[in-house]
Amino acid sequence: MRITPGSPEWLRRDAMYRNAVREQIIRNGWVVQGVFPTAEDPGPQFTYTIGLVEAGLPELLIMGLPTDVGAVILNAAAKRHLEHEFTAGDTWEFPEVVPPLPFRVVDIPARHSCLGTAYRIYERNTVRGLQLVWADVAGRFPGEDGYDDVPQDLPPSAS
Repeated sequence: MRITPGSPEWLRRDAMYRNAVREQIIRNGWVVQGVFPTAEDPGPQFTYTIGLVEAGLPELLIMGLPTDVGAVILNAAAKRHLEHEFTAGDTWEFPEVVPPLPFRVVDIPARHSCLGTAYRIYERNTVRGLQLVWADVAGRFPGEDGYDDVPQDLPPSAS
């Protein structure tokens, strides 16, 4: 049974979910949220953090990876982000990823819909976001000349 967004049952479940997320943020500092395409809402799979805003930091997002891999990367990135705030243009290599590919930090447009649960927990205008993008096999990033945007046979995976 599909529950209609905005219906009383949807609002009740959403409030319960937001409370559970808040409790995890209190315990752990942040939560990693996975988003999956559906028949009604197709699109890329992505993963993002919720809770870094409480430290005054942008939330982090990674697209196109299995949620378990995205969670490993984002948890490692969130720890680094808390020690040294990422800014657009930063490049990092995460040893938690195999093969060890560099990642670049890029801005997410203000109020981008990808951070939906974060917007429902915090005031929308307080949530900023940064996306982690990975290089192609030649080390080029999206937007650079020669970047190979054809998906690789093996995306990064958690080690």
